[in-house]
Amino acid sequence: MLSLTVSIPTYNRSGYLQEAIESVLAQTYSDFILLITDNGSTDGTQEIVQKYVNRDSRIIYHRFSKNQGPAENWKYALLTPNTDLVALLLDDDLLLPEHLEHAVIAMTEFNDASLYCCKTEAFGDLPTSVNNTYCPLWLADRQTITEYDARQNSAPLLMGTPMAVSGLVFKGHVLRSIPLYWDSAFAPGDYFLMFQMSQYGTIVYEPVVFARYRWHSENHSVKIQGTRRASAQLRYLIRKLALMALKEKTLDLHRLEDEAMSWPVGSLSNLIVAFAVVDAPLSFRKLAFRLFKRRSNDIDNCQTGRHYQVALRTGVWYLLFADMIDRATSGWWKPKWEPSVRH
Repeated sequence: MLSLTVSIPTYNRSGYLQEAIESVLAQTYSDFILLITDNGSTDGTQEIVQKYVNRDSRIIYHRFSKNQGPAENWKYALLTPNTDLVALLLDDDLLLPEHLEHAVIAMTEFNDASLYCCKTEAFGDLPTSVNNTYCPLWLADRQTITEYDARQNSAPLLMGTPMAVSGLVFKGHVLRSIPLYWDSAFAPGDYFLMFQMSQYGTIVYEPVVFARYRWHSENHSVKIQGTRRASAQLRYLIRKLALMALKEKTLDLHRLEDEAMSWPVGSLSNLIVAFAVVDAPLSFRKLAFRLFKRRSNDIDNCQTGRHYQVALRTGVWYLLFADMIDRATSGWWKPKWEPSVRH
């Protein structure tokens, strides 16, 4: 049987954290280690977790003496476990009782898998959480468990990452073998990690809700959603991922163009704005302009971003500078590390 660690990185979320811990302890699969890594909380988290440690030997508690920043806490949570599998649970999210059991079965059955994900349900006290679920967009129509191999075609990963972090289970030896880039000021670090994992093995997707993603006013995603900085960072990473996939020979631009024509309008318009910017490779800009021309007549609704809407009104030339506008007006936007898939 595969060994498994559930890692919960936390900071000053004592109320939500108790629910997260309880959701792990209620799992039908009980042979796990629960690692709680505390980034120097000052809200009573230490006392709460210690009560759980005293009554359950499966729980390991690590506490930084002072806050190291989110990135270092996440790195510790992901890289410290020495088990076959590592599940990540955010301190304000929940696992449904059968999550770990199904993940272990799937990762045992699909030997080449490096990453497991399930459908994730949003909940909470914000409008965003109403009737919303997360799953890989390119597998959204699947009704049974599916294995996707990005090494054969990485194009779907450029749609963005609809995979909620708390529904992920990583193959441990792959996770520990890759360069784990993370930066507290670079929002889509989790997106890049998923891409890295996909280049070392398949992604197994189970179209069943086994995790719940909480939306609330202190949620990091809520705070950055729709900001110019977050948008610029995401587009930067999309360009970098495309370049890396071309180098690894897991992406063909002609195939990408054909596939992108059927993408959801939000993902398509984001790719076009990311690829059309003046400092992108010429092949990317040509692809973006072709896609814009082919789809401009049937994409004119609010699901597209503001830059795409401006380009529809003023002309495709605007896309040469759209991404740069967000970079210039949002301050620092580029990661301090240079992304690469392999050492």
